[in-house]
Amino acid sequence: MSESKRLLWGLSLLLGLLVIAGLGCPSYTLLSVKDQEAIQGKQAKQEYFLKLSLYHGPFFVYDDRFYLSERGFDERVLIESPGGDPILPGDPLGVLPMGTKVTIREVEFPTSGAISSRKLKSPRHFTWVILDVAGQPVEKPFVLVLTPEFTAVSQFERSLGEYLVKEDPRPAFASRPPEELQAIASKTLWKGMRADALQRSRGFPDRVKRAFEQGVKVERWQYGKTREVVLKEDVVDSWAGFPAQAEPASAPPAPPTPPTPPAEPAPGSPAPASPATPPSATP
Repeated sequence: MSESKRLLWGLSLLLGLLVIAGLGCPSYTLLSVKDQEAIQGKQAKQEYFLKLSLYHGPFFVYDDRFYLSERGFDERVLIESPGGDPILPGDPLGVLPMGTKVTIREVEFPTSGAISSRKLKSPRHFTWVILDVAGQPVEKPFVLVLTPEFTAVSQFERSLGEYLVKEDPRPAFASRPPEELQAIASKTLWKGMRADALQRSRGFPDRVKRAFEQGVKVERWQYGKTREVVLKEDVVDSWAGFPAQAEPASAPPAPPTPPTPPAEPAPGSPAPASPATPPSATP
């Protein structure tokens, strides 16, 4: 075989392998290329605030980025092993509180090309919103995973709006009790917090069961298979199944009140009399 034929055969084989690889990784997005590009162009470098507090921690098998989730990492399973066992990202490292400022670096849809370049043990079949977080090193971005299958730009924007908003949400909660604000910021629970505060703290439940018990509206918010929060008249009453960090938050101690300095005498007024010295005892 001549050199030119061998080269042509090699190129044909490489092209065939690329085609097979492309067929092996189908696209998991229903958005048109035009809509994808419109979203990516509009969202790049856009600044937002976190609408609710999010856990951050390891992003599965990636060492160069963090995972973001409004739910406990063990409450929402994004990938499974061939045997059906959940593959979890690891334990959360901390919390980004509601109102944290973020900037979108990139929106990456699960196209065939994106999926083929993503690592196997990662949620590679979903949309990744890659974020830079104010005050955090830019070398290690944060990834927000959006799971819905979008068919229109408006659906993507609605899903993104569940996590990111243009206006800081904290002023709307400024009048709430300090225990409730602390619970939101630390993703914990506090008996007496309102339903909207619970959502900003623990995220969106998987199911909500509603009933009237002795004339009282009762809701049971279920997180995963074993965790439940009971609300009565839209106020948290009790909960079960949550880990230790979800115990009631304590209000931060109030700062000590500084002593009041003595009043200055008015100009021209006599100085206050010195206290009398007690007489010394005489033998």
